[in-house]
Amino acid sequence: MSDQSAVIYAIYARAAEHVLVVVIGAFAIFLGYRLFSEVPVYPPVGDAKLVLGSATIYITHIGPGIFFALFGAALIGYSVSRTVEYEREVFGGLKERFRGMMAVSDSLASPEQGSVAREPVIKSLAEMAAELHAKGSAEPKKEIALREARVCLMREIWKKEWGEISDFRTWVYEEAERDPPSPRINRAVAVYRGTA
Repeated sequence: MSDQSAVIYAIYARAAEHVLVVVIGAFAIFLGYRLFSEVPVYPPVGDAKLVLGSATIYITHIGPGIFFALFGAALIGYSVSRTVEYEREVFGGLKERFRGMMAVSDSLASPEQGSVAREPVIKSLAEMAAELHAKGSAEPKKEIALREARVCLMREIWKKEWGEISDFRTWVYEEAERDPPSPRINRAVAVYRGTA
């Protein structure tokens, strides 16, 4: 299961949980109504007195149905007041939160802004890869890890103006990042290399 499908599954599961709570609340209200309607008027089942400052409220003929209905209303109110939320760590402590059906990054308000926030991370990874290459020390595990991290981040925020992602992946994996890249993916290559 990919990260994106796991996120979608989690969001739908939380949404289903909220719908289930509302259904249970509505059923409790229905049962409360049925119990209340079956309570005989005489003799009174119960009385309550509520004092609010100078006002006094008297409630008579309280039966178990009232409590069922109040419980159901409380369940529905709680479910409606809570949004569906899901949180996951994307990369290096950067967290992505989903509220409702919309992604909200830490301190950002929209998925578009969240994608912009990842480009500096890609640039930092590209600088680390360049420093590693400049030292001349062959550390293939680190180079591969830096390459994969940049490709994964770019895949999550891929934009139409960057061209086809399949062309970009071909350039990275099959053409070993040769120069010059295809003009169709120049913008994507610039982001990947941290020169955008």
